Amino acid sequence: MILSIIIPVYNVERYIDRCLASCLQQDLLVSEYEIIVVNDGTPDNSMEIVQKYAQSYSNIVVIEQENKGLSEARNSGLRIAKGDYVWFVDSDDWIKTNCLKAISERMSDQHLDALHISVFNVTNGEQTLRFDYSAFDGSIWKGKEILSKFQFQNPAQFTIYKRYFLLSHNLSFYPKIYHEDVEFTPRAYYYAERVSYFTSPIYFYELSNTSSIMHNVSIKRVFDMSLILQRHLTFIEHEVKEKECLPAFGTIVGQLLNSSLRVIKLVGDTSHRKNYIHFINQYKTIIVTLMRHCTNPYFRFESYLLGLSTRLFICYYYLIHFNR
Repeated sequence: MILSIIIPVYNVERYIDRCLASCLQQDLLVSEYEIIVVNDGTPDNSMEIVQKYAQSYSNIVVIEQENKGLSEARNSGLRIAKGDYVWFVDSDDWIKTNCLKAISERMSDQHLDALHISVFNVTNGEQTLRFDYSAFDGSIWKGKEILSKFQFQNPAQFTIYKRYFLLSHNLSFYPKIYHEDVEFTPRAYYYAERVSYFTSPIYFYELSNTSSIMHNVSIKRVFDMSLILQRHLTFIEHEVKEKECLPAFGTIVGQLLNSSLRVIKLVGDTSHRKNYIHFINQYKTIIVTLMRHCTNPYFRFESYLLGLSTRLFICYYYLIHFNR
């Protein structure tokens, strides 16, 4: 089998029909690819729509599980996938008609571990190119080269992987956390030996879904981002030997710090700020070192403030972003 498309389902009855229809309007034979739908304990009517499709299409496989979150839903799909290649597609998004043959041929012909695809952001029906990869000519890169240039995006949907590559490096999604892609994708690219870009947009990334977890503001996000930061620091200590990869991880660390401070402010409990100061101080030396490797001048500037004083760094962030 050529390809496995893995689609977690939770509270998406408004979108799942569009997603499945797009995955079925393709130029591979039904026998050449499978669509693995993982019911992550959805409480709405999404699965009634899924079952109607499953009755008509033999390549739709349905997994039932209690609600465990996006990471475990993807992992469940990956465990039973049979395709040479795996594409994690979110159920509120959709893919371009008749795109599967071209991407599977690229993966096969170039013996790729990963294929980074081009994406349209969709907001209230308006489509905007998320990132312009037209300058890339189909060359093959090492994942570490892409990390060094930070020419990748974290959402797992934006990369199609060779299944054997994921399994051979024990790459899976950390369970029960938000922002699991930020933890997963940089590790995957670090290990990938052969990566290329598919420059024609084939994925439509829905940003209008207000029930999406990306619209949820809770202190759990801060805890999860802190866990991801710790895991990256451990990964760098034990695995990352190339200095040219450090700017990417420094940028990710800067993004995690800034996002955490934003969420803490929006939650509005000052005790969380005190706890976060303590957390930063535990890892301050390596955080500052990594952020100073950033190509992003803003994060580099923040690293110098953080080096002087954690409270100064936090006060500056709130002054700039919240005017207080």
